[in-house]
Amino acid sequence: QLALIIAGKTVTEEPMSGEARPPAAPKLLFSFETDDDVMLWKPFAEPPKAMKRAQKHATDGDSALHVVFPKKREYPEIDTSRAPRDWSGDEIFAFDLFWDAKPNAKAWHLAVRIDDVTTTPQNQHWFDEAFPIIPGSQTIRIPIAQIGQRVDVRQITRVMLFVNDLPQDVEIYLDAFRFEMSGAALPVQPSQANSFRFSFEDREQINSWY
Repeated sequence: QLALIIAGKTVTEEPMSGEARPPAAPKLLFSFETDDDVMLWKPFAEPPKAMKRAQKHATDGDSALHVVFPKKREYPEIDTSRAPRDWSGDEIFAFDLFWDAKPNAKAWHLAVRIDDVTTTPQNQHWFDEAFPIIPGSQTIRIPIAQIGQRVDVRQITRVMLFVNDLPQDVEIYLDAFRFEMSGAALPVQPSQANSFRFSFEDREQINSWY
């Protein structure tokens, strides 16, 4: 290393045995900071009531994607074909969601569908999973190894978010679609005042659990 320094070369130091490497930073895919970012997502056959950029409930930058899914309509959804094609080098697909729930709102699920190059209307070869949504802030995380059990993660063609048979209109904010490595979760901003969240950053929060 000294000889390289004298020669003006770049030296890359490897961690010593037993020294932990810092976790890789999340790889941001969609952040909705401009209207062009919003245009990367499209309503499909059954569009949402609203889909626009809004400066509320953002977890990356100043803006999020505001979407209103309608009550009792069959499979309203939004999707993008602009995600990276090869997911094989990453560990987790994640995004943040804020549900602006009205009083007495009923529970519902958001479904995430991921297609690969073999997916067609006739060949229903895709990954899908439905996630229960709670009022306020939450993060949806899906291990890419789990996605790879259903589709070829080296040939992803589309990411879709959809709902079905909602008990009421639901108003959500989406932000920070990303790839994460284990231990490198992107922090989420606190939720609305009447909800709760624990991240165990201080002794007071730890003492709240027994």
